Amino acid sequence: MEVPPGCRRCRRGLNEQVVDGLTGRLVDPTDLEAFGRAAGELLGDPSLAAKMGAAGRERVREKFLGTRHLMDYVRLLAALLAEQPAPGSAAET
Repeated sequence: MEVPPGCRRCRRGLNEQVVDGLTGRLVDPTDLEAFGRAAGELLGDPSLAAKMGAAGRERVREKFLGTRHLMDYVRLLAALLAEQPAPGSAAET
């Protein structure tokens, strides 16, 4: 079973990765009552936890993995090369 990330509000990282209510729960880690409610909700509803976990996995796969960043660079380079005249072409002279 996939488990949603965190029941916390971080200053870096997870705030960008976790969409509250969709891919996990974000709460202030100093608010123990809110943390307990969020953890209890996920522990009490395994299907919700699995749904959030799967959504979180997909979000990370789509937005944060190195292969996604590599493909962004490939697309950027292809676009830049498409704008350049071919070596030895009339447009280059």
